[in-house]
Amino acid sequence: MCPLQTGKYMAGTAIIAPMPFERLPFDAETHLADVQMFQQEAFGAIYLIDDDRKAIVETGTSWDANRILEAVRSFGLKPADIDALVVSHIHLDHAGGAGFLLPEM
Repeated sequence: MCPLQTGKYMAGTAIIAPMPFERLPFDAETHLADVQMFQQEAFGAIYLIDDDRKAIVETGTSWDANRILEAVRSFGLKPADIDALVVSHIHLDHAGGAGFLLPEM
């Protein structure tokens, strides 16, 4: 249900039609999980940075928390392996899942 793609990516910014992914200029391995926010494919990208310290970038809505945890596990990690949650701004579709993810970490 929650496909996990690996590589270095930058999310498309269009809401209706996602833009192509582009490479990011850093060395940490970054994994993209499409949480299919509002049951829309390619809508609601969450990133897992897998480096010496691991981080989830953006937490989606509270409804996305279980899909994010599923994606973390599908990559062979435990939620407790995550060192940080990073949100770009305090809108529910970017930070709403943080309170549901923190107790799992």
